[in-house]
Amino acid sequence: REYLVRINNMLYTLAIKQALYYLDILYNKALTEKVNIHLKYKVEYFIVYAIAALYDGNITVALTMCEKLKSINNKHPNVRYSFIYYYLMTMCQIYGGQSNLSKKHNDKCFDIAVKTGSDEYLFYSQMLYYMRIMDGWTNAYCWDRCDESKSLEQFYDHAMERKMYNHLAHTLIFDCCNSRENY
Repeated sequence: REYLVRINNMLYTLAIKQALYYLDILYNKALTEKVNIHLKYKVEYFIVYAIAALYDGNITVALTMCEKLKSINNKHPNVRYSFIYYYLMTMCQIYGGQSNLSKKHNDKCFDIAVKTGSDEYLFYSQMLYYMRIMDGWTNAYCWDRCDESKSLEQFYDHAMERKMYNHLAHTLIFDCCNSRENY
């Protein structure tokens, strides 16, 4: 557990390569020594590894970790793990250039949010939605987004409440009602 906390801290300080180095060491150690690891820590490990791989741009490794998470969740169903799996799969597809395919997983996130009544899951599902329609913050000219203004205003308020300033900034920058008439 202690190692995961330290590696997670590396991710938050953007020491991505360093985090991946230690994640690889832990992975190899677990494989070669057949270490018995508590299920909770295995899941957390796969989540942290998938996030680190995403930050590093290694979609293949991130997808592999997602599949490992899904495998555990199939054996030991857990709503939180299901949400995180669909969230990470959506991110993998967005950053893998497959924003259109990511809709299916993003919809699953919304389904879980509605079923559980979780405001947190709903917010993260909405954030993924905006990331998806803006192609992972790379498509500044989405001509068909002007009808989103009301839901975006609600999202802005929720992002401010949650202090998600980075995502808020990206959404504000890339959503300035980019209609063809303005250019």
